[in-house]
Parts: sequence; C-alpha cells; structure tokens
Amino acid sequence: MITPQPELYNEQRMRTMIAELLRKVSEIPGVESAALASPGPFTPAGSERDVHVPGGNTARICDDDVTPGAFRTFGMKLIAGRDFTAADKPTAPFVVIINQSAARLLY
Repeated sequence: MITPQPELYNEQRMRTMIAELLRKVSEIPGVESAALASPGPFTPAGSERDVHVPGGNTARICDDDVTPGAFRTFGMKLIAGRDFTAADKPTAPFVVIINQSAARLLY
C-alpha cells in the first residue's frame, strides 16, 4: 500500500508520482501490466457514493479509483465501453466504469 502524506503531495504532485511509479514498475523485466487502485478491488473498504436511479430512488454504491490498465492488470474483461486513459484528467469530462450489478440497477 502506498499512502503519500497529503502535506507533501498536492494533487498534481501525486499524479506525477503515480505516473513515474507505474512507468518504472512497467519497465521491470517480466512485468506484463501495472496499475494502481485505491483502496483496491480486493478490499472491502471502498468509498461510498449515493447515485440517483430511475424512478427517483437513490442507491449507495462503493467505488475505487484506478489507473488506466487496471482491469487488464487484474484480469478483468470489459464487456462494453472503454478503459480509462491518460486523457481522463480532472479537466476532462467525467468517466466511470461500472460492473454488471450497477448496470442492472441503473439501466
């Protein structure tokens, strides 16, 4: 687990550090894919958000922040849509990837 101190890493410095870390790990001989997730798909402690669903109801969902290539790295197949890319920055339109349970609930 990597937990940089917020006092030392603003958002831009954190993004730069993550990109550099992933670049270096990807260059290690034998590494086929590298990604980061926070807190991670294999932990029960994701953050939660309320989302509005059809019919005016609200559903609480858990979410993780992941870097581009995370699904490939974790061996997960995308059924539709696209993976995250380096172009998905805070200034770009918001992008999400949902699982089948969320898709059934929302659509």
